[in-house]
Amino acid sequence: MTLLAPDDPRWTTALARLEHDVYHLPGYVSVCAEEEGGEPRAYLYEDGANVFLCPLIVRAIQDSRWHDAASPYGYPGPLCSGPHEFLESALARFLSELRDVGIVSVFVRCHTLLGAPSDILARHGVLVDHGSTVSVDLALPAEALEQQLRDNHRRDIEKLVRRGAWVDRDGDWRHLPEFMLAYRQTMRRVGATSGYFFAERYFQRLHDALGPHVHLFTARVMGRIAAAGLFFELCGIVQYHLGGTFDEHVDANAMKLLLHEVSLWARARGARVHHLGGGVGAQDDALLHFKSGFSPRRHAFRTWRAICAPEPYQDLVRAWEVRAGRAADSSGRFFPAYRALG
Repeated sequence: MTLLAPDDPRWTTALARLEHDVYHLPGYVSVCAEEEGGEPRAYLYEDGANVFLCPLIVRAIQDSRWHDAASPYGYPGPLCSGPHEFLESALARFLSELRDVGIVSVFVRCHTLLGAPSDILARHGVLVDHGSTVSVDLALPAEALEQQLRDNHRRDIEKLVRRGAWVDRDGDWRHLPEFMLAYRQTMRRVGATSGYFFAERYFQRLHDALGPHVHLFTARVMGRIAAAGLFFELCGIVQYHLGGTFDEHVDANAMKLLLHEVSLWARARGARVHHLGGGVGAQDDALLHFKSGFSPRRHAFRTWRAICAPEPYQDLVRAWEVRAGRAADSSGRFFPAYRALG
C-alpha cells in the first residue's frame, strides 16, 4: 500500500497522470487537515498505466488504537484512470490496506464532475445521494451565458451595471479583511454552524498553499465593496469556494454580478466549467435556487462510505452508545456512527 504524505513527490506525479481539481492537491489537503486536527494523506495504487488516487485526512479515534479517514472539505475524489476491472481491484485493495494500517472506516466526498463511476463505488460500500449542484458551461459563447441567466438575475445584473457597479480580481489579496467580514456576516445571516466560521489563518494558508490556483474577487457598488468571493482554478475547472455579501448591501444583489463576471473571466482564460456548488449541506434550498439562476446544468453530489474493519467498527459504535446512553442511529444518515454528537 502507498499512503502518501504531502511532501512525497509521488502524489504530484500521480496527479499529472490524472484529470484533477484543486481539492486533490497536497497543499489543499494539508490546509484542511490542520483545520480538522488530522493528518493529510493520499492513497495511491498503480498498476502499469492505471492509477487510483484518493486524498484523505486520517484522524485518531479517542480512546482507541484505531483511526478513521475522511475526505477534505469540497469535492476531492477519488480519481481513477483505467478500465472498470482496475477500479474494482483498486477499491478492494484500498479498503483492505487501510484496515491493515489501522483505519476502521472511510468517508469520501465524490467529485461532481470527475472521478470513479458511481455503480462501482456502490459495490464496495454505501453511496449516498445528497442533492444537486450547478455548473456553468464555459464552452458556450459569452452571449449565451447571459441569455441563460434567470430573468431576475439578468435584471439585477443590468441594474447594477447601470449604477456603475463593477467586479475586480484582487491579485494581491489586499481586501482579504473585507472578504472575511462579508463572509462572516453572511454565515450569521444564514445561521451557519461554527464549522463554517474559518479563522484568518485558514484563508492565509489557502493563499500560501495554492498560489495561482486561488483567486479573490470583489464586487463594488457605488465604489464600496458589497460582496466578495474566493474561487479555485485548475485543469479548466473553476470552483466557487466561499463568498459573502455585507449586510448593508444584501438588497443590491452584488453576488449575482460577481458570479456572472467570474464566469466570463474564467471563459476568457480558457476554462471549460465554472462549478457553483449546491445548497447548504447539498439541500434543495434557497442557496441552490439562487445558483440555479445562472445555468440549467445539474450534477449529482454523492458521498461514499465504507467500513474497512467491521468488528472494530461495531466495538466503537457500542462504546459510543454506552457514553451517549442511547442507541446509535442505524439509518446511516451519520457516518461513522461513533462520531455522532451526544
